[in-house]
Amino acid sequence: MHDKKKNVIAITILVMTLLSAAVCNSISVEAAEHTEKSVTVSIPVSCEKVDSEETFQYQIKGAPSEFEEIIQTELGLKSGEKGYFQISYSYPGTYYYTVSQIAGADKKTTYDSTEYQVDVCVIENEEGKLFAQPILYLQGSDEKKAELVFKNTREAEKPSQNNPDTAKGKTETRQTRQTKQKVKTGDATDLLQWSVILGASGILLILAFWKKYRRRGEEKEHE
Repeated sequence: MHDKKKNVIAITILVMTLLSAAVCNSISVEAAEHTEKSVTVSIPVSCEKVDSEETFQYQIKGAPSEFEEIIQTELGLKSGEKGYFQISYSYPGTYYYTVSQIAGADKKTTYDSTEYQVDVCVIENEEGKLFAQPILYLQGSDEKKAELVFKNTREAEKPSQNNPDTAKGKTETRQTRQTKQKVKTGDATDLLQWSVILGASGILLILAFWKKYRRRGEEKEHE
């Protein structure tokens, strides 16, 4: 009787051990399947064109998860360029992020401080394939965005004395002024010349008339 009880206990322990092993194996297989498959999404970021050679920096932040991998947490874009944050997922769920610009050090540039919200919904179909859909919108708003646009502004440059274009403009202005002065001087010289010619002509005419009348006077005296 005592031996039978021992056998029942041993069989029960064996069955429980086998069940535990089967459950653990099932969990391990499921985790392995989700690790092997993944899906990647791209979050578009656009830097509007501005008169600057600076490389603008953007960042993405979110709660860390073992089922996601943010391929790059920072993105550098030149004026007018467009780029992407890429994130890979290995398990269904909803993941939340914020995207913003890191302000630079240029005092003449006003950096866009807009902060965007990005929600990524990852689902799994009946065949075990993952699909992901990012939803982009301005933080505090429900309006969806096609891409995350940042608009920086920059103060207009004042003309510099060392600027070749400015110096060229000044030189051209000086030359133009000198040319005008030369033209004016030439006009005065021509006027003076004509005045001398006219004066000399007048004197010659007076002398001619005087000689003519004098000759007539002499002829009358001889008569």
